Amino acid sequence: MGSVGGIVGEQRICGYITGCTNTGDINSVGTGGNGYGTGGIVGWVRYLKDVNDPETEIIEITDNTNSGTITGCNDAGGIVGVLFNAGVVTGNYNSAATIQGITFASGIVGNVQYQSGQDAYITGEYQITITDNISTTKEESIKATGSTKCVDLYAYINPSPGKSSSDYPYGITFESNSNTFTASVTKDGITTNYRSLEQAIAAAEDGDTITLLTYVTVTEALSVDKSITLDLNGNDLDIGTSTDTDPVTLTISDGATVTINDSDSSAAGIVSNYGLINIKEGILDISELGYTTEDTAGGLMGGFSGEISIGAGSTFVVPDAWETEWNNSLAAAYENNKGNENSVYADCGEDGIWSPNIPTATGSSGIFASAEEGAKVVSGSNAWVCTTAFNKDAGFTDGTLYWSSKSALADDTSTKKLQSAYDESLALTESNYTSESWAAVAAAQAKLAEVLADPYATEAEVEAALTAFNTALAGLSADKTALQSAYDSSLDLTESKYTSESWATLVAAQEAAKKVLDDENATEKEIEDALTALENAMAGLVKVSSNSSGNTGSGSNSGSGSGADSAKAASTDAENDSSAQTGDDMNIMLAVALMLMAAAGITGTAVYGRRKYNR
Repeated sequence: MGSVGGIVGEQRICGYITGCTNTGDINSVGTGGNGYGTGGIVGWVRYLKDVNDPETEIIEITDNTNSGTITGCNDAGGIVGVLFNAGVVTGNYNSAATIQGITFASGIVGNVQYQSGQDAYITGEYQITITDNISTTKEESIKATGSTKCVDLYAYINPSPGKSSSDYPYGITFESNSNTFTASVTKDGITTNYRSLEQAIAAAEDGDTITLLTYVTVTEALSVDKSITLDLNGNDLDIGTSTDTDPVTLTISDGATVTINDSDSSAAGIVSNYGLINIKEGILDISELGYTTEDTAGGLMGGFSGEISIGAGSTFVVPDAWETEWNNSLAAAYENNKGNENSVYADCGEDGIWSPNIPTATGSSGIFASAEEGAKVVSGSNAWVCTTAFNKDAGFTDGTLYWSSKSALADDTSTKKLQSAYDESLALTESNYTSESWAAVAAAQAKLAEVLADPYATEAEVEAALTAFNTALAGLSADKTALQSAYDSSLDLTESKYTSESWATLVAAQEAAKKVLDDENATEKEIEDALTALENAMAGLVKVSSNSSGNTGSGSNSGSGSGADSAKAASTDAENDSSAQTGDDMNIMLAVALMLMAAAGITGTAVYGRRKYNR
């Protein structure tokens, strides 16, 4: 028979097979043929071309998965039985329990073979590429049963007779294949494995734990912008290598918190930094790793060649043991290296003041490339804060203190005071105060929130934030615009138009308002109370009666409004009501006059008549 595969028997000339999964066992033995090429995904990848063939594309076998056992006649591979002349096999995963062939057997590609006569057509981009595949089939479970045994953990390179693999005119790329995944992420009880740490970080979400499954070396720049825990799981993690020309950078940004620990205490993984750890904006916590100067001990390897940079507001949390090492070495470091810029990266100062160095078995080895003002290093219950920004490459100024004296981390009592002040700030209403005084409160409020959000805030930082807020609070100037406008409107009213009782109430309210207006320290409540009293007094004015019938009218304001608008409305309504009352009285008086005049006319006629009659 021909070739046998879990998905395709033979893929010829061109095409691609991607994203397929085979779970069934593949067996070409006893089928009446030689079973040339037996694979979990495809039996035979066969690129052929001659001068009469049209232009073709290379065959690609990518991102496929096989878990079935493979039993082949001649060639057996976990993914591909035979790869002929040219093709790409990358990103595939094989977990077959056993792989068996007569002559060839391998975890990914059983037999990589070149056909004579094809070299004229298989050039340039048409190459054999076998990269980034994973096969977990154990070496003892990959077998060849014939007299000639060609076995490999990943792919057996089989030159044509009389040739070696170096004779391939188009080259073979065979690299980054592995027998294990690099890292895993567990979500909702489901564990997903990833080929690289970069892939695991990309897939993880805030709060997830990434577990290393093997020794990992970060060879390219890596950025973390989410809060994750990295469990070494007994494996070592290297940031770059000791031979790197350009340092590999691990960057923590966007407020992320990266915690590195090790759940496997028996294996004791080590983090070795040969590049640059840039805590640009966030927290790096290695406090659970311990500290070591020996390769056999767990923790962060001391004396490594890499460096660390810490941005403003960022924090590096280190093992408690480091504080002891620093304090023990400070005095000697200060005496031996004071003013020597080549030996120490900053002036150490007196006891309790820490230079930006990490101790090693042989003394103090500077590892900080730079730190911005506000950068922090925490050990135990204490922190050192960078008070003067520095950059190692720019040099240091002799006598300058770059790190403050250590400060204790804030306790629960201080944190509660901070929270109370912040809650008080939220209860304030911006519109009740002048813009100038409110700006200071807003800035202090933002600082309160910043310190509250910092899990490693120091007592000194809490105290500074509280002092700034209280100062801003004391400087608040309440907005008197509405009260001033109401007061001005009340002065336009005419006393003679209102009853003495209602006018006396207004005068009292005016005097109280004037007192508050003149008081530079008047509170928001005092202003609000004075405004309410003045508005009520204006609305309650009663007009003086202008007729003998005792009609007093009403000066009440039935409209709605506040501040200057309602005050003006009350004043205007009071005056308008008085005018309306006077008009009514005039109309009554006019009617009475006309009635008197009519009566006079009738009387006059009667008298005249009598006189005429008497004549």
